[in-house]
Amino acid sequence: TAKLSFDYILSAEGSSYDYLSVNGKRITTSANDSSWETHSVTVNRGDTVTIAYRKDYSGDKLDDCIYLRNFQLAELHTLTIIPEDSDGNPVSAAEIVLKDSKGDTVSGSKGAYVIEDGTYNYTISSFGFETIENGTVIINGIDRTEKVLLIKKTTQKVSFNISLPDGL
Repeated sequence: TAKLSFDYILSAEGSSYDYLSVNGKRITTSANDSSWETHSVTVNRGDTVTIAYRKDYSGDKLDDCIYLRNFQLAELHTLTIIPEDSDGNPVSAAEIVLKDSKGDTVSGSKGAYVIEDGTYNYTISSFGFETIENGTVIINGIDRTEKVLLIKKTTQKVSFNISLPDGL
């Protein structure tokens, strides 16, 4: 699995009929012509990626085309983060927030992330455990499983003796 990314500028009058599509999915419908934008798509070996510019028959403002540059292909890896208690049991209720080197949150599911090589920071929190902040993991060419020990917070047992007033 890899990530194909490229930059583009749509130079058209900006009607909803002029747009860029990637593999049949509409990417943009507004005229830009001033700043480059980046689009990424996940690909597998043997995939065909179709990039198309759809132009209507009316209007011919700007250049009526799409400009493309900076095609890059980055290999993706799986990072699995497993929060565990002191007995080595997974803490399935833990909330994990993974951020890339730019500070952007990386989406994933149940501690599994498909990501590029790089350095990532994570925060893990769960009720009854101390929060892990600024955890760091480096992905460098291979999939990785990161087991993280969560420390139980100190607990106190509280008992109440409740009695009702006379007459109730």
